[in-house]
Amino acid sequence: LCSMSPNTALVSARMQFGDIEQSLSVTELKRLLSERNVDFRDCLEKRDLVERLRSSSASGRFSSVVAGPPSLTESEGRTVDTFRRVSPSVCFVQTSQSVVTSPFSLRAMEVPAGTGSGFVWDADGHVVTN
Repeated sequence: LCSMSPNTALVSARMQFGDIEQSLSVTELKRLLSERNVDFRDCLEKRDLVERLRSSSASGRFSSVVAGPPSLTESEGRTVDTFRRVSPSVCFVQTSQSVVTSPFSLRAMEVPAGTGSGFVWDADGHVVTN
């Protein structure tokens, strides 16, 4: 079983080919360092982030749990991890209805009827709403 995230696996593959500095943005580098629980607050330039990422992979400092900032408690870290895992399935739902403004008009006007939230239930795209 591999405990690396897809991002970590991608970076590991890119580091083997030596093009990590050109292919990843500063934001991506910071996200990967956060996933590995590596402090990068003292890194001033992109090359510092790259070096920190390379040294973290060389030392094998991988984490199976995506943690938040080091100042969070264990419980808060689990909450952040849960949010990161499930947030892609949360959706905003907006319904509308067609309203004919005049019996002599062939044009219907679309009017918002309601809004809400929900989450994707299965691979077929069914959404559970409140």
